[in-house]
Amino acid sequence: MKLSEKEFINEKFLNQQNQFREIFQHDFLNYLNGVIGFSELSISDLNLMKMENLTIYLDIIIEQAENAKVLVSTFNSLSSSSCINEFSKVSLLSCFDKLLSSHQEFAKRKGIELSHYLDEEIFIDTANEISLCFILNNFLTNSLKFTGQGGRVVLRSKRLSDGSVEIHVEDNGIGISPDRLSELFSDVVPISGTDSEKGFGIGLKLCKKIAERSGIKLTIESEENVGTVAKILLK
Repeated sequence: MKLSEKEFINEKFLNQQNQFREIFQHDFLNYLNGVIGFSELSISDLNLMKMENLTIYLDIIIEQAENAKVLVSTFNSLSSSSCINEFSKVSLLSCFDKLLSSHQEFAKRKGIELSHYLDEEIFIDTANEISLCFILNNFLTNSLKFTGQGGRVVLRSKRLSDGSVEIHVEDNGIGISPDRLSELFSDVVPISGTDSEKGFGIGLKLCKKIAERSGIKLTIESEENVGTVAKILLK
């Protein structure tokens, strides 16, 4: 492969990291401003002895701080990847194996069957790996969180006729209401899983931003009390 082609892949990879940095800096400042703003309101109301508002303000401060913590953790994991020194392909099966391995203990505790199916061996560009792994990890975490005891979560992938790759994260969990589904990628709303696992709703919002910057299409289909299918399309 020519040097210019290697440089192109490196540039794509570095641009992707810079885009992530812009997203996280913007959102982190928003959450930090929220913490500062509601802290100031708390002090003001405390001085005026308006105690009834303090619990509301403190809950918001904690939520904003938790969201900021998630952002920092995500940014650190994405930034830890170094620049690509040569063009290469990554096995999707290998990605699936790593993801399932990291979630297997949690699935076991909830009695959830966790598996994957590939129609064929599929390879993706290394430059897309960071985005894909982050999105897949988030989808998989959500499926496990909202699937109850004895449930099932499956990763599937297939190559479409136009050469693109479609990946599904399927579960038979509690599903999502139509109202919530329409706002899934835009709102940040605290939600609890089937075992009261904490969630702050920030992950899907980040997934959407990352997907848009990386040319990845995301869709989610769901039916309450039936389950959810989260789809990732790689062109």
